[in-house]
Amino acid sequence: MKDSDYIISSAEVSHPVSFENNVITIGKDTHHIEIQQIDPHAISLIIDGAVFKARQIRVQRQSNGEVEVELIVNGTYQRLRIADKRAIILQSMLKSATVDHESMEIIAPMPGLVSKIEAAPGDRLDAGRGILILEAMKMENEIRSPISGTLRELKVRAGQNVEKNEILAVVSRT
Repeated sequence: MKDSDYIISSAEVSHPVSFENNVITIGKDTHHIEIQQIDPHAISLIIDGAVFKARQIRVQRQSNGEVEVELIVNGTYQRLRIADKRAIILQSMLKSATVDHESMEIIAPMPGLVSKIEAAPGDRLDAGRGILILEAMKMENEIRSPISGTLRELKVRAGQNVEKNEILAVVSRT
């Protein structure tokens, strides 16, 4: 994955999208793109010579890290969800976490290096509070508690390499 990777979704489909220089890759298709700012809320997109005018109506960050965008493209209303790498990692972590009635295991969403510990066993955690920093793909990714509770176990230490799906911590529900 490149640093500019996203997943862009509409009601019907989702596509991985990458930008590099004036090239956009949507799925496996590559196109030449030029973007021109018309005003603070409108742009002109020229994709392989075809012109599209887009006007932003609303932009809102969702709790899962995605950005929801409502816009008019050549007179047609569009609602898109845009997930960057952080949102994709967060969603992966939440999907791969194991839940029972008493506790939740926090799972490594990818291999990496634990660079910093932000919470200790016994700490009370609100949902979204950072537990540790995992360095992966040249990025620092904060691993957060998806639930409110108490950090029951921390199964890793700073400086430790971890594998994808390795249990990092266990949070007990309060």
